[in-house]
Amino acid sequence: MNLQRFAVGLAACAALALAGCAEDTTSPPQTADPAADAASFAKTAGGALPTADDIGGRHIVIFSARRGVPKDFEKAVTDLGGTVDAVYKKVGAAVVSGLDAKGANALAKRSDVRYAEIEPVIEMELPELNGDRMSSEVAPASPTDPTGAGFYPDQWNMRAIEADDAWAAGRLGSAAVTVAILDTGIDYLHGDLIGHVDLSRSISLIPADDAVVDAVFPGREYITDLVWHGTHVASNVVSSGWGMAGVTSQVTLMGVKVCSVFGGCPGSAVFGGIAWAIEHDADVINMSLGGHFQK
Repeated sequence: MNLQRFAVGLAACAALALAGCAEDTTSPPQTADPAADAASFAKTAGGALPTADDIGGRHIVIFSARRGVPKDFEKAVTDLGGTVDAVYKKVGAAVVSGLDAKGANALAKRSDVRYAEIEPVIEMELPELNGDRMSSEVAPASPTDPTGAGFYPDQWNMRAIEADDAWAAGRLGSAAVTVAILDTGIDYLHGDLIGHVDLSRSISLIPADDAVVDAVFPGREYITDLVWHGTHVASNVVSSGWGMAGVTSQVTLMGVKVCSVFGGCPGSAVFGGIAWAIEHDADVINMSLGGHFQK
């Protein structure tokens, strides 16, 4: 897929998006390491786990400007041997599976379609997790004074943006502001994040992870983070000040899982996540998806 066009498409449907990922300084604690238990899970599930090669493979369709979704679109896709997985009317896009190259080319030639190309997959480059200090140096939650968080002495990034001055002035954020975290999910039961995640507006767009959540964390919502990256990003945005200080301690989070524990963030999930966040009244979208693209 033409990555420049994909980036333009994301920008067009994400005027609200705030993309960026600062260098990790400290990491929140983990209650489990499901990725390390993949072999035992595969045995329990009675089969092999998906791999990065199993993630992706759909086509992203962008409709021509101002024409909206064609009335015969679903029939046209079916006639070409594909299936419409999702339609995002507000952003003029759709996700289609089952098309071969010939079918995709035929769809792309329609006058009401801007392009139809196979989705890219963003491969996240995750730093090594270093949580050696977590168990012995956590502190009581301090939402009104984030400087009391256990990891705050190491969080040079908060002082670099003068967050401590904002906190001292009472600038702690507002629950009326919603930040959508498009990432690997969120551990919404993490000590720093309990009560901050609006589960009614959260969603997982990575069904490949669902069986792992059921096996490792029975009863948990499917937005549960199986990697740790999304939880770390979320706790930088807002935290109760238990393990680490967040930029705020009051805002509301919307968890949108668009990246899999098996590797990669499918373009269709990222696109769908942006649309979901917009349609469910997110004020800010954060996508800390640094890495490289593959087809």
